[in-house]
Amino acid sequence: LQSAPDLSRPSKDIVFNKNEKCASQIAKILVADDNSDDEAKPIFIDREPDYFASVLNYLREGKIRLTQNAADLARIQEDAEYYGVHSLAELLRAELSLRGPFFVGDTVVWRNRDIRKLCCDIGIRFDGTTEKLPLCLNAFRDTRDKNECPFCHVTRNSNDNKSIFDYPYCTTRHPGVIVKVYGDACCYEVQFTCGESKLQFHIHGDMLRLKEERKEQF
Repeated sequence: LQSAPDLSRPSKDIVFNKNEKCASQIAKILVADDNSDDEAKPIFIDREPDYFASVLNYLREGKIRLTQNAADLARIQEDAEYYGVHSLAELLRAELSLRGPFFVGDTVVWRNRDIRKLCCDIGIRFDGTTEKLPLCLNAFRDTRDKNECPFCHVTRNSNDNKSIFDYPYCTTRHPGVIVKVYGDACCYEVQFTCGESKLQFHIHGDMLRLKEERKEQF
């Protein structure tokens, strides 16, 4: 049997035992609250443990949820590089290259094709309690003060403020094209073509990703 790794010496060359029980136990040790005297206990790894479980999960199952927000993926990538899990680091690099900021003319798709999961991932709840709601999901267009984007603060009248829920499910399932950038590239006007119809929606950038990686042009 392979012995458990020695975690007392931080190293980029650590090889983890991928036994499920061992991996789970290491994750529990690293994320557990420690209220005891720090000086009396050994320091296992000189890094924050927040994303370490994701690295271990990749080692155990060989996969990772790529629909997470860019900030979380970047932190996981840092840990993957630190521990020498190069395949995971490269996988995340490729995914992060598809994230914003975007430029006019870029072809984009939803970050997660499951809109409900995407909304839940960015803190949107379908129970009427979400305070900052992207205009593309805004169902309160006839309510006072509900026509301003809470992110870039652009103001829309009721006719211009389209909600994806006002149209068939298939309307935004196809790739869209960035036609305008707002604020500090936090929001975008995205045009979707469905049959002969072309519709534009005001979408928060964290909900989007490029359809494919940009090709560098010189």
